Amino acid sequence: AAEQLRGLQQVSARLEQKGADLIVWTESSYPYAVARQQTHDFPLSSRARIRRGFSAPLILGAVTFNAEDRSEYPYNSALMLASDGHFTARFDKMFLLIFGEYIPFVDTFPALKKILPSTTGQFSRGAGVVEFPFEHDGQTYRLGPMICYEDIVPDFGRKLAAFHPHLIVNITNDAWFGDTSEPWEHLALSVYRAVEMRADMVRAVNTGVSTFIDATGKVYDETYAIDPQIHPRGADGLLNEVALVAGGYTFYARHGDVLGYGCVVLALLLWLVWPRLRRRRAQPQP
Repeated sequence: AAEQLRGLQQVSARLEQKGADLIVWTESSYPYAVARQQTHDFPLSSRARIRRGFSAPLILGAVTFNAEDRSEYPYNSALMLASDGHFTARFDKMFLLIFGEYIPFVDTFPALKKILPSTTGQFSRGAGVVEFPFEHDGQTYRLGPMICYEDIVPDFGRKLAAFHPHLIVNITNDAWFGDTSEPWEHLALSVYRAVEMRADMVRAVNTGVSTFIDATGKVYDETYAIDPQIHPRGADGLLNEVALVAGGYTFYARHGDVLGYGCVVLALLLWLVWPRLRRRRAQPQP
């Protein structure tokens, strides 16, 4: 854990030296749990200290827990750590991965816990979409966080679009799938969220594919996708310039799949109704 954290800090320091104004770590990248009541970074003397060697604002993925009620399931969270060391926002993952982050019916049938492995993941579900404040050059911008598969869910994207984010930030852990087609399919599907919201998106993915996608859907500087069991690799860095332009002002963001439903209705009319009308017109009049 200490080595993993040290690698993230060292890469973050190098990115800041190159001009990075915002650092994004991947989902589940931070190797220690964080109490939900915690308001600031750990002390300098703590091995769990998040920021060392850099001062840029940071978005990181971490497991958070309720220190006042340890019986509550933990959360898969994204945290915003400001330059002054305070947590300014937290987003809890809403769309959990079945069997990886929750077991169906385990609360309905508690006896299931007795037969499941002790390491079985069971997370609490996030309550709603949030925005992260990003202070830059005297202005406050809105960042729209997504965790893992939430960047392939159109309804989630529309909820986030209501905040009119200046930048979409997706943090992902695709290590489950290794060097397969899944990371590339995941990337391809995430492009639609940037287009639907007309907002730039950055993706930080621990085993790939990390990339920057602009508001038109163009993909820049995509990284590798690896299997960590076969080709283990430490922390890596990617630097891009993004345009902080408020998104979410699109027809789709406002009205959803109205156009798609309209096309279905039109297709049914042309298929079922129009032929009958033509046959009636073709029949001879008495």
